Amino acid sequence: MNTRKAVIVAALAVTVIFAAPPGAHSELNYRWATAAGRGGIVHDSIRSADGTELTFYCGAADMGQRGLMFHPKGEDKLAPVSLKGRLLFQFVIDGKNYPFEIDDGMIAFPDINNDTPMSIARPYYAFNEMVQALIKSKSRSFVVEVPDKQRSWKFSLLNIQDTSLGTGKTFCSNKVK
Repeated sequence: MNTRKAVIVAALAVTVIFAAPPGAHSELNYRWATAAGRGGIVHDSIRSADGTELTFYCGAADMGQRGLMFHPKGEDKLAPVSLKGRLLFQFVIDGKNYPFEIDDGMIAFPDINNDTPMSIARPYYAFNEMVQALIKSKSRSFVVEVPDKQRSWKFSLLNIQDTSLGTGKTFCSNKVK
């Protein structure tokens, strides 16, 4: 009789382990990190659960350049996501969509002044609006979607206020208004 009970207990344990839905595991929330690079460039980075990295960067005051880099890792190691070429990225923050066309997973903006053409200035202002939405968000996370690749990644917002994005001290003077 003890053998029969052991088999039943083992069968139940295997059933629980393999029948648990994928979301039943605790969700890992990665935190934002800030780093100063060479030449006064500041990087604010976050990783998703699959290792995809999103980095916002800003040059020193005299450089003026700012932008973002997106490096997907993907869940499928045999067929990683390629972001070559110009792709539409959608940043979904508090239910609002902030779309950008991004080349090879990177977008950069020069310093903007009165002589900057609107073709550059308009995306720059939209980028700053998206950064402001991240800083002001009360949500725990936001999503980055690449519709052409049918992929999306979820990123934490839990400690964004601790970064140069949140403090506004160094990230391109992007203070919360």
